[in-house]
Amino acid sequence: MLICGAVSEADLLMRGCSKHFEGLFCGIVSHEEEFTKRELHGVQVHNDPLEEIGHLVKKKEITDIHILSPYNKPVGTNTIIDSCAKAGVSPNFHTIPSLKDMAQGDISASVIRDVEVTDLLGRVETDLPREKISDFVNSKKILITGAGGSIGSELSRQILGYNPDVLVLFEFSEVALYMIEKELHEIIKSSELKTRLVAFAGDIRHKEEVKQAIQLVNGIDVIYHAAAYKHVPLMEENVPSAFRNNVLGTARLAEVAEACGVKKFVMISSDKAVRPSNVMGATKRIAERVLQERLQTSTEFVAVRFGNVLGSSGSVIPLFKKQIREGKALTVTTKNMQRFFMTIPEAVDLVLMAGTVAKSSQIMVLEMGEPVKIYDLAVRLIELSGLAPHKDVNIEFCGLRPGEKEYEEILTEDENIIKTELDRIWLMQKDEDKQKGKPVNLELIEAMVMEHDELGLRKLIFDYVPENTFRKSSFSLEGNKPLISSNKS
Repeated sequence: MLICGAVSEADLLMRGCSKHFEGLFCGIVSHEEEFTKRELHGVQVHNDPLEEIGHLVKKKEITDIHILSPYNKPVGTNTIIDSCAKAGVSPNFHTIPSLKDMAQGDISASVIRDVEVTDLLGRVETDLPREKISDFVNSKKILITGAGGSIGSELSRQILGYNPDVLVLFEFSEVALYMIEKELHEIIKSSELKTRLVAFAGDIRHKEEVKQAIQLVNGIDVIYHAAAYKHVPLMEENVPSAFRNNVLGTARLAEVAEACGVKKFVMISSDKAVRPSNVMGATKRIAERVLQERLQTSTEFVAVRFGNVLGSSGSVIPLFKKQIREGKALTVTTKNMQRFFMTIPEAVDLVLMAGTVAKSSQIMVLEMGEPVKIYDLAVRLIELSGLAPHKDVNIEFCGLRPGEKEYEEILTEDENIIKTELDRIWLMQKDEDKQKGKPVNLELIEAMVMEHDELGLRKLIFDYVPENTFRKSSFSLEGNKPLISSNKS
């Protein structure tokens, strides 16, 4: 095993691991000049540049690298992995969660964890005035739709930490509802939180169920709307369902919220709502419009738009891991396919902050950083598994699926964003002179959904989202074939 990190960190690790890994450490890489050519617990300290670590790993036949501070940040970790890849070696990469664990001498195999892709893409922690979120959520009655999903469950966890009076978990999936309720009950039992937890099995498409959930706790202060169909290719094949859930579901939820006196309604939107090339993205954009076009009332309706999150149910990461476990080739659409990514906890943290400060009818945009190539993610995940790309694990290109495009955007040219005083949160402002599109007719949409009029719903996209990137020439007059998206925006 090789340690990469400050000597003080390495010392704590080796002391804590002495019972488990004695004699297995064969080197320490540190750039602290005072320790050059010295030994720590009989182990040589090297000052090789991070870019050259691969040669050291190859020479000493290293099987495992433990990455400690200050190299356990994305830049340092990526550099170490790149060096090993160039040297043709594939060690296992590990990190230690916290210095506190080491200081207590409580190091074991279970404390040392594998480096994950999220560690490599992680960004500097945001500096947000979270006391504003606390003031907004603490002692309030909160309802989360899609509470068992990837975003909804993390919303539930983080909101619970702000100690609301009541937290209603509104979820259509019985299994997902059971899992998140069980998890949160355990958190409450082991803490001083006094939150009343309510698990409600319901469907946002049925207004009476939403109303029952709100009345059950004598009113709700804030709704976080995370329930939606999000899988692009599936929604290309289920157009009426996409409209029923994403558009009509949002509209009905908003109607009940307003009727029941909910103070704020925060919708989770998507970067795929920008110049959409697919039905899913178009329905999310129409849902945004539904909220924006509502008459001003005592309920504030806002939306928060962001890109993909790593590790979600629809993310490529779980799929890649499954393919590696099964010894299969990793399937990537194209070599140039790019997406914006952030971790689920970071996305939800920013959603809570944006939802807190947003005013009625505003759309907040989260800063997603630089886009990431899916191919690069696949390569990195293979390397983190201790394998060699294109040698131990192949990567195959399967081409764009219906509705997909290679590049995603956060804004269109008729949208201006203003940087807020909050880190990584922007306010979208529409250029009214460039606004196009007919007002959303919910009765028409409902009639078409009930008649399963797929072609009619597809045509409505051109009325309600004129900035879409569908190619009109790709229409099927029979209405039973998906539109083919352009490759680039």
